[in-house]
Amino acid sequence: MPTHNKTQKEALAFSHVIPAGQGFALNVKKDQIIRITDLEGQQVTDLLAFDTIDTSHRFSRAQTKKLNAHIWVSAGHVLYSNLCRPMLRIIRDTVGKHDMQFSPCGPEDNVLRFGERGNRTCIGNLLEVLSPYEISRDAMNEPFGIFFNMAIDAEGRCSTHPPFSKPGDFIEFQVCMDLVIGLSACPQVFNDCNGRNLSPVGLELLSAKSAK
Repeated sequence: MPTHNKTQKEALAFSHVIPAGQGFALNVKKDQIIRITDLEGQQVTDLLAFDTIDTSHRFSRAQTKKLNAHIWVSAGHVLYSNLCRPMLRIIRDTVGKHDMQFSPCGPEDNVLRFGERGNRTCIGNLLEVLSPYEISRDAMNEPFGIFFNMAIDAEGRCSTHPPFSKPGDFIEFQVCMDLVIGLSACPQVFNDCNGRNLSPVGLELLSAKSAK
């Protein structure tokens, strides 16, 4: 994980390492800071966000792209909900390339794209870790793909490439409302989205003063 100064150590409220190919969920409060760190490099993490009070109120890629007027977002941009409310503000980003086009990997598309069955998927991870919150699968199709390197050519064709992230690269979000966060250290091994090598992901929850 990144090295913190003394103030940041004192502000650290929670830390966890998500094992390679696994998921994690947590509750976060307004004004806290979430840091997601690629510990070994070229590892994607799918992120979902839900209003703690009403989980039908959730992160929306469509609203985020429209309200930021960008299909790719980075530091200074905001992740918006399906009701156009700010959920997460990106305050630091050492990579600057993430995805809001592709759905999370799932058992059905693994069969259609790669002819593979029985492997772990982001959908499976998110269903598992978000089950205590009774969040349906239909609410899991639009993640924020941290470090996912998807390209679109001049004719609109999409292609997947290894992430630009190196060991220790991270993204930080300031929480804009109380949220349930679901995370999946993407277990996809059949294309280049994780550099064909799965690795763990660092998660830290800090107070707002650590962003200064």
